[in-house]
Amino acid sequence: MYLAPENGYQPAYTYALDYSAPGWSDRASKRLFVKSRNGQVYGRMEVEVMANYQDKAVFSVKYFANPAGSRNLEYDSRQAIKAE
Repeated sequence: MYLAPENGYQPAYTYALDYSAPGWSDRASKRLFVKSRNGQVYGRMEVEVMANYQDKAVFSVKYFANPAGSRNLEYDSRQAIKAE
């Protein structure tokens, strides 16, 4: 999960759920690897959609990116930004 793949990236991703399908849920989550700027930035995204959360629809996105061009996405505590 901390090393982005070298290849296999697609220019777009679509995910659809049919509410009438067996096993349908009002929550969906996906983990994706992303590559941007012609391979200069690799990252990972975790997206969660909740269609019925306190009478609203919400989504959450967590992401990790390495702008150094490396596929290594492991957290480096030396790079942490501390609030002042």
